[in-house]
Formats: sequence, structure tokens, C-alpha cells
Amino acid sequence: GTRQQAAASPRLGEAPPAASMAQAAASTEPAAASAVVAPVAGPAPSDDGGSAPPSAKKGEGQAFQFLDEDDTEHFAWNIDGSDGHYHHAPSLCLVMWAQTIYIVSLVVIIPTAAGYAAALGNSSAVYFGTVVGISSVINPLVSRLWSRVLRATSLGTVLQINASINLVCSLLYVLANYAGGDILLLFSRCLLGVGSVQTASLKYLGCAVSRKKVKFAHFLTTASISYGFALGVALAFGLSLAAGSFGWNQYTMPGYFTAILWTTYLPLHRMLFREPDAQASIVGHESRVRLSKEMRPMRNREPFDGLVPCFVAIFVVAVAKGAFEVMTIEITRNLWKWEVMTSALYLGSIMLVVASTTLLSYRLERSIGEGRTFVGALVGSTALLPFYYIPVSLSFQDQMSSTVGMVLYLIVSILALASLNLGRTIAFSLTTELPSPLWRNHFLCLGSEIFTVGRGLGPILAGVIDDKRRTVCVLVAGSAFAAACVAAAYKRGKLEHEGHELGPARAEEDDLDLKEDIDSVMRSVDEWLASMYAESAITGAATKKRTGKRGRAKSEALPNILGTADSGASFPTGDAAKPGTSTPAASMPLDQSSAQRAV
Repeated sequence: GTRQQAAASPRLGEAPPAASMAQAAASTEPAAASAVVAPVAGPAPSDDGGSAPPSAKKGEGQAFQFLDEDDTEHFAWNIDGSDGHYHHAPSLCLVMWAQTIYIVSLVVIIPTAAGYAAALGNSSAVYFGTVVGISSVINPLVSRLWSRVLRATSLGTVLQINASINLVCSLLYVLANYAGGDILLLFSRCLLGVGSVQTASLKYLGCAVSRKKVKFAHFLTTASISYGFALGVALAFGLSLAAGSFGWNQYTMPGYFTAILWTTYLPLHRMLFREPDAQASIVGHESRVRLSKEMRPMRNREPFDGLVPCFVAIFVVAVAKGAFEVMTIEITRNLWKWEVMTSALYLGSIMLVVASTTLLSYRLERSIGEGRTFVGALVGSTALLPFYYIPVSLSFQDQMSSTVGMVLYLIVSILALASLNLGRTIAFSLTTELPSPLWRNHFLCLGSEIFTVGRGLGPILAGVIDDKRRTVCVLVAGSAFAAACVAAAYKRGKLEHEGHELGPARAEEDDLDLKEDIDSVMRSVDEWLASMYAESAITGAATKKRTGKRGRAKSEALPNILGTADSGASFPTGDAAKPGTSTPAASMPLDQSSAQRAV
């Protein structure tokens, strides 16, 4: 954790670091010799800018909080007390599995939703698009609610509630075939948006993965989401095939299948999930210094010139992919007269191949750079999307209805969606790296909300606009706008990011040279503090009448706070510390040149 201790070092005119003050205070307090100092500067920040849970407010308003040795187990990073990169690997896998199940629940109905709605008496294309996309639109509206529930309860409790809600949604989806009709069907999809696990999963990654691995964990999460979308569509083909073989209702099979998935998840969650420290953003391992709300930089100083293009790209990619899924189902049914099973297999094959590009993005951005890959991906998608004018135009119906047209549509769809998927992956990667650590979760949640809204608006857009050529025109214009924004940000250097600390400051193996540099920085900080004391002691006599009791209190309190510094400098105490009292030369900690060098 030494990097973040250096990041917390004071600048000229700022308050001294809490870690150094806490360590010095512990050395001067005999009664606290067997205690661990945990400075608490106020409630720790949450994703929505609110305060931390009541457990994190212990000691609020105090300079320090002394914890007994027995209480330090609460701060254990790894579940077994070790300093691993992950708090509990089975819990991390369980959270990603919950995210995958939720994505499957969103998209597994796409191939059969139109037929299900028609069987219930509503064959409108607008209703079909709404059923597919309404869950993603409602999801961001309730994220603030789940953030408040998280502060009042725990991550494990919220994940259980989400899974239970999703289980009820799956059962209601099946029940709509027997009672309630299209109204109950739409209600079940709305309730699925309320049960999103997105807020809890992002919160878990923020407090259960070390800073060295947090980017990789977010990359894996993005990959699991991509494969969830692809797997859901591919599973729809398997469910339709099973329903045809056994004489089941293929429209209600997605509901039964997702209900089984959530029923299996709930007991696994009870057995495997381990609750992490929800406020695990620790600056110093030894001192347990918490990142408090007061230490958070102002939001207007965050790199919005780089973040806004990322958000634009995330939204455009989400809308394009959501609209593509609905358009592909319609194109396969109109051009090639395919059944639901064949359409689902075709769409699932495209999505599975596209999802594999998520794994390639990690190597591409490391070989040619994030900025270049980002710009190239969006420019490529802008060049490929106009091809979709051909299959939706009446003048090319005969050519596209052949086998050659089918293969051409397959190839272009894979290339266009792969470019969009690559752009989305890098946009989320930059959203992880560009912000400062205390605002990272906030912007990640915002980016995820934008993505889910786009995924919901895409199917609705494809259903509302009757002329598919207009839909393609909107998608091309959006992709071109996103490419222009990202290219402008890249040219101005706004996509370059500093080496911010990622995740909790644990599980770090620093090089020896880095440790020596940090030790040198900390010695300079101690020298600076000592010089500040020396200056106040020398000028105390001249300002005694003006400062009065306040000046005496400051000069007497400073040695008690600082104690004996790591640099070995000694500080006068008692009468020698009072203003106007002569101080021996040996006890003067620094000369003027040393103080200037330290500053």
C-alpha cells in the first residue's frame, strides 16, 4: 500500500497526512500501544455520492479511531486473512455468474417474443420491441434505490433479493400464457428491470478485487456480459428445438429455463458467497487510513473530455446491437422464410463469434494502444453499417434472398458487430482508468446505466420505426458521431490516463527501488512537518499577544501529535515547547535549506 501512502502525502499549505499523524500518535500514547489506529475523516463515499453504511461511520467526527487487536479481523482483505488479489474467488465467480444469468434472462426471449405476443393477441411491432427492451430502460431508474438498500443492508442480501425478483419474473412470464395475457407479459419484463444485479456486481468489484487486478476483473465482467448476450440467443434455439421434440410450448420455455437457473443460483449463493468489506478502499495497509468523502476530489476536475466520448460510444454501441438483434430476426423471417429455431441459431452464431472479439481486445489495446484501437473500431463500424441498407431495401430483395446473400449478411454482420463490441470494451476500459480512484465506481455505474438504456432503446427503436432504412440511417449517423467524438478526444490527447491506483491497496508486490523512493518521499514529508514546527516555535514569542491561548494550544498540541518522526528528529515538549522558550540547537530538527528541499 505504499503507493497510495505517497498519494496521500501533503502538499504545501495542506494538512499533514493522516497516516503519519496516526503512526506518530500511536507512538506517543502508552495506552494505545497494543491498538491499531484507524483514522476516520468522515463517512466513506458510495457509488452515488452518499455516505457510507452506519458501520463505516464509527468514530465520525474524531481525528482517530483506536481498534483493539480483536477488531482488526474486520479489515481482513482475503477471506483467510492473506493478502490475495481477490477477497474470495468463489464469490467473485458467483457474482459474474449472476450477471450472466441476468443477461440470458434479458435476451433468451428475443426469437420467440414476437410469436408469444401474437399468441396473446398483440402482434404490434412496437409492443414486441417494448417487451424486449423495457427491462433495460427500467434498470437505471432503480439503480439509486439499490444503492440505498446496499448502504442499509449488505451485498449478499441485495444479490439474494435480486435473484428472488428475477425468479418471480420468470414465473410471471410463464403465467402470462394462462392468465393475464399481454399485460402480465409486459409487467414481468418491467419487473425484470427492477431485479437487475448490475449495481451489486459493480459494487462487489470495487471492494473485493485488488488494484492490480481490478481492470482485468472489469474486462472479465465485460466478456461475461458479451457471452451472456450470445449465449442467451443460442439457448433460445436449443429451447425451441427441445420444445418441438417433446411437444412443449416453445413460447413459455424461456421462462421455465430462466426460473431453473435462478432457483439453482439461490442455494449456491447461500453456500458460497462471502461478504467483503464494503469500504475496502484503503490508502495505507498498516495505518488503515480510509478514503473518506472529504478526501474525494471535486467532480468538475475529472477528465470529462475523455469520459464523455466513452459514454457516447457506449450508448451508440448499445443501441446498434439492440436494434440489430430485432432487425435480424425480422430479416431472416422475411427474406429467407425461416422458422424461429433457424433464426435463433443464425443470430446466436453471429453473437457468439462477435463475443470472442472481447477476448482479443485485451491484446489489441496492449499492442497498438487503447486510443488507436478505440478510434479504429468505431471508424470500421461506421463504414460497415451502411451495408444494412441492402437487405432492407425492396430493390435488392431477390439478390439477398439467395444463399450468397445470406453468407454476405453473415460476414458483414460479424465484422460490423465485432467493431462495435471492440469499441464498447475499450470504452469501459477507459472508464475504469481515466477517473480518479474515488470517482471510479461512480463513472462505471454511470457507463453501465448508459449501456443498459441503449440496449433497451435499440429494440424499441427498431419496433417503432416502420421503415427499416430509417433505422439504419439513425444507426449510421450515431456511429459516425461517436467515431468523430472519440477521434477528436484522441487527437487532443484526452484518452491518455495517469497511473491511478486501481481498487483496494492490497496484494501489491512493489519493487525495491519503488520502496526506496517512497521511503524518501515519506522522510521528506516528516522533515517538512518538523520544519513547520520549528518555524512556529521560533516565531511564537513575537506573536504571543496576538495568538493568546489559541497559539499556545497549537504549539503544545503539535509535538504531542507528531511525537518522534521516522527521520529521527527530536521535538521539545513541555515548557520547552511554549512560545518564547529557548530551544537547544541539538533539538532543532532542520535548517532552512533542508526545509526548502523537503518542500
